[in-house]
Amino acid sequence: MENIVILKGITKIFPQVTANDNIDFELRKGEIHSIVGENGAGKSTLMKILTGLYRPSKGEIFVKGRKVKFHSCFDSIKLGIGIVHQHFMLIDNLTVIENLMLGIEGGFFIDERRIRKKAEEISEKYNLKIPFDKKIEEISTGDKQRVEILKVLLRDCDILIFDEPTQVLTPIEVVEFFKILRRLKEDGSSIIFITHKLKEVMEISDRCTVLRDGKKIGTLNRDELDERLIARMMVGRDIEEVKNPGGKIEEEVILEVKDLRFVEDDIEILKGISFCVKKGEILGICGVEGNGQRELVEIIAGLRKATSGRIFYRGRDITDFPVKGILSYSISHIPEDRLRRGLVLNFPLKENFLLTYQHFYPFKRWYGIDYKFLQDETKNAIDEFDVRGGDVDTPAGNLSGGNQQKFVVARELCRSPYLLIAHNPTRGVDIGSIEFIHSQFLKMKEEGKSILLISSELNEVLSLSDRVLVIYEGKIVGEFDPKKAKIEEIGLLMGGRYSESS
Repeated sequence: MENIVILKGITKIFPQVTANDNIDFELRKGEIHSIVGENGAGKSTLMKILTGLYRPSKGEIFVKGRKVKFHSCFDSIKLGIGIVHQHFMLIDNLTVIENLMLGIEGGFFIDERRIRKKAEEISEKYNLKIPFDKKIEEISTGDKQRVEILKVLLRDCDILIFDEPTQVLTPIEVVEFFKILRRLKEDGSSIIFITHKLKEVMEISDRCTVLRDGKKIGTLNRDELDERLIARMMVGRDIEEVKNPGGKIEEEVILEVKDLRFVEDDIEILKGISFCVKKGEILGICGVEGNGQRELVEIIAGLRKATSGRIFYRGRDITDFPVKGILSYSISHIPEDRLRRGLVLNFPLKENFLLTYQHFYPFKRWYGIDYKFLQDETKNAIDEFDVRGGDVDTPAGNLSGGNQQKFVVARELCRSPYLLIAHNPTRGVDIGSIEFIHSQFLKMKEEGKSILLISSELNEVLSLSDRVLVIYEGKIVGEFDPKKAKIEEIGLLMGGRYSESS
């Protein structure tokens, strides 16, 4: 089968790290080729080289039979290379069709009718079903991803790169997304699929290449794919799935939310949410993003004020407490968006480790901040959670996305919280780190501490939780015992397929 992309000896050296070390990679015409590896393994760097965002320090790139050198991403687009990023590159207050027109070359005037006609034809062909005249902020997460796919197809790209494309999709949306990938493959597109989810690798891949520490470990053909083997190649050891063994949950209520409502811009986002978390319990809340999870978490964490309802922590009313007041009760918060709420990217890691805790002992002493203690604690957290890509003085923005996430988790868990509010805590994190983070959550449970786990990752919620709630359009629409729950039933509820009475 013809190789449509060949990377030979690709090396990329940054001041503190060799991100890619003499990597060879081939993408065949009409195949789905997965790339997997731990955070910091070099996947994103390799794709940035292929899309013209980085230039390699050494190595050669061949596309469609000829050697090329990319000076910008426009050079790669002209050769039919398109990427769908993990974080959607869309402008919320523009319509779908306006987003589709962005970046399309056409002189001073762009023919909207021509672009709309072509977009409708592609949409019909691949069953994308996108509301072209709605604003991005008004459409679902699944629709946003379809817009991103349509963007690259409109540019006549036939070499498609998908970076963690299923992170924010429901199980039902993943099924539909895989149907789209298979149609694209049938039409001759060549697809690079980057993921941390090995079950998806098994389902969709023709081949799989594994990277570790910037090096290529190997490429497996379809008949060689095996989850345990891939995991071992990724991390250099066997990985065991971490599951909640159950155990004692005490009757003491640590967190109680009563009839919580939140209205913003005349839209009711939270519609009377009530639940409690007991001592030693992990309560999981799952749902498709955009159904009120962010607002719920930020209200509990003191970042927003509820319109009505009450929040109690160990019997004390903490409704509308400021962040400093919430933190003083040994409550930690892993935010959904590490870039918006978790890190200051141009601050060094040690200063990011101090964030929100600069007012509290043991960081704050009578004479000010204890910088020696701060430096030691930051280094210990980096080492314990295997945060790669720098040291205590490295700016947070220099780390890969997965390592940024590990650092945020490390910071919050190192505070030894009595209650942890964890929102998508393992997003973008590799399988080995997920195993470690999950084991730390269960260790907290064994110590009698409590966790409110909000995640769009259904398997994560089912593996860790003592109870599972499903949220849809700002309401709790179901409660399950994770040991007895049916994934299909929860997936339907997450997508709003059942009514409240179902």
